Amino acid sequence: MNERHDPSPAPRPGDRDDFGRVYRPHTVRAGCALLGCLFVILASAVAITAPLLRAL
Repeated sequence: MNERHDPSPAPRPGDRDDFGRVYRPHTVRAGCALLGCLFVILASAVAITAPLLRAL
């Protein structure tokens, strides 16, 4: 068969692959959690380095 006319379907949420892993698409909630985590890391780095920079 011609693959151009018979494409394989895209995975849907809840589908399992050959290794038993469940497909879960990225969500807005997961993106916000990641951005929040990065913000906390950045704030911590600033809080740690600000006193060191003032001492110079």
